[in-house]
Amino acid sequence: KVMVPSIFIVGDKDIVYNIPGAKQFIHGGGMAGVVPNLKDIVVLENTGHFLHEEKPTIVNDHILGFLNKFGSKSSL
Repeated sequence: KVMVPSIFIVGDKDIVYNIPGAKQFIHGGGMAGVVPNLKDIVVLENTGHFLHEEKPTIVNDHILGFLNKFGSKSSL
């Protein structure tokens, strides 16, 4: 199990996200069972598997927003 606070970001066109049963696992509580401190699930529209390359600014914004919730004083 992943026990640290986490965010899950996936592209809606990612083939893995579209495998039968994946969306149910992710959104239906299965992922939360494996990642009990899952704080957020983000699905990026019109994005595939390489979301960090396809939409780097949006991905960075989500990651920095997540980290900032913990009071980080770093100027990332």
